Amino acid sequence: MKYFTPELLARFRSPDDHVSDKAHDDWDRAIDRYQRRLKKISRRLPTSVKRFRRQLCLHDAHIITLAQRGKQFFIVAELEPPSRTIVFLTVELIAKPKINHAPSLEPHALDYVTWMYEEFGLGRKKGCTLEIMLSDGSLMKLQFDAFRFSTGQQILPELNGRGVKRQTVVA
Repeated sequence: MKYFTPELLARFRSPDDHVSDKAHDDWDRAIDRYQRRLKKISRRLPTSVKRFRRQLCLHDAHIITLAQRGKQFFIVAELEPPSRTIVFLTVELIAKPKINHAPSLEPHALDYVTWMYEEFGLGRKKGCTLEIMLSDGSLMKLQFDAFRFSTGQQILPELNGRGVKRQTVVA
């Protein structure tokens, strides 16, 4: 990611007010730079990406699952509660996905991972890119030539497994 980096996020979350305040300023500048970049490339992005950006914000959405079947990459996410909206993304890959797992940025990580920030861009030779930062510090980069999304309303019970304490089995 070029604008919203794990290092910037770590400084943003710092308990040191001086570090955190500086990171807030840097974060605002990163938003401005990314918005300028998007404006430059917007007309070359697929219509579905532009529609997605207008209609949805996945910041703090719970990642339900990531899956791959051949060249299709699927992301299922639940918008930040109390919303009951589920988002289904399908990306038609033109290159192998790059997923860099990182140690958690959060000292008291929850039982789920959330979508923090995304950056859309243009591939060097063809297609587009989608880079996603997750709350555990993991980064994903997907290079694609088709992007689809849809939404639905969750119909599972309200707790949806969140009321059940997960147990760790030690062998």
